[in-house]
Amino acid sequence: MKNYLLAQNLWNVVESSNVPSSTDEEVTANWKRKNATVLHALQISCAPEIFARIMEKTSAKDAWEELAKIHEMKNKWHLDGPQSSRQCSELRRFFEGTIRGC
Repeated sequence: MKNYLLAQNLWNVVESSNVPSSTDEEVTANWKRKNATVLHALQISCAPEIFARIMEKTSAKDAWEELAKIHEMKNKWHLDGPQSSRQCSELRRFFEGTIRGC
């Protein structure tokens, strides 16, 4: 997605958090259009459960940061997955042993 936004000259919208402070209405309108374009690209690229997390965002930067958090958590979960599975197996054996009275 970042490469797409770079190619479309839209990445600067993700990097900035505010509407430009310019008094030029054309500059402000251009930024708002670019922000909406980036938000649209992000939203249509998401699965419904992810879209639900960013649909209220009005800033492309805010939406991008939320997506980064989501994917960071998913990546951490995948890294921790085997360890968590091993812990679950150990807890299951402990639980079953407790029920049997061993």
